[in-house]
Amino acid sequence: MNKQIIYVGDPVCSWCYAFTETFEMIKKEFWGKVGFSYYMGGLVINRDVKINAAMKRLLKKNWKEVESKTGKYIKAFEKIDDAREMPYISDPACRAFMCVKSIDEELAYSFYKRVHKAFYEELKDIAHETTLCDIACEVGIEASFFIEKFRHKDTEDQVYKGMDKVADLGVRAFPALVAMDESGAKVLNQGTRACAPLMAQIQSWVRGDMSAGEMLPVL
Repeated sequence: MNKQIIYVGDPVCSWCYAFTETFEMIKKEFWGKVGFSYYMGGLVINRDVKINAAMKRLLKKNWKEVESKTGKYIKAFEKIDDAREMPYISDPACRAFMCVKSIDEELAYSFYKRVHKAFYEELKDIAHETTLCDIACEVGIEASFFIEKFRHKDTEDQVYKGMDKVADLGVRAFPALVAMDESGAKVLNQGTRACAPLMAQIQSWVRGDMSAGEMLPVL
């Protein structure tokens, strides 16, 4: 397709988790009219961050802000005080996403949503290979394929190439949607935004009233 919407998110981004319903409405409305592709932005990459007592306080504060501004309740709030210390990093889940994306783009998005559910509803350790493999199996990936692909250096390289592409598009925060056509690319939002203004912008673009380069960001 000549028109494409690029979704950029991250497995440990609570705002991305809250944006899911909005993005699902956009996908439903414009499916078949534009192409969709998915990239991970890399919120917490190459850092040794743990969900310890201090991080728990920060996360709870952030999750309350997410709920206040979006109405999305994060069920993990009920479990985090009693949770054992675990990593709070993006790298493994981003690499796992790339494993699934190598098979199918939409399957990778389904995997990504299930990773969000595992963390933000079930408070599972999504930095652990076994957790990610179990989720991959849930969406139909063979465990042996996943493990081999997950551990391969090429997969890690592809993750960083994807993040470089995202940066080149001008994305600096997540979630983000990027509209792309022959005229170029335009970042429509950086952060969770209401559905209506995003939908209106995309509708005008799909109708041909404007090119991607002429679209205005939804601030």
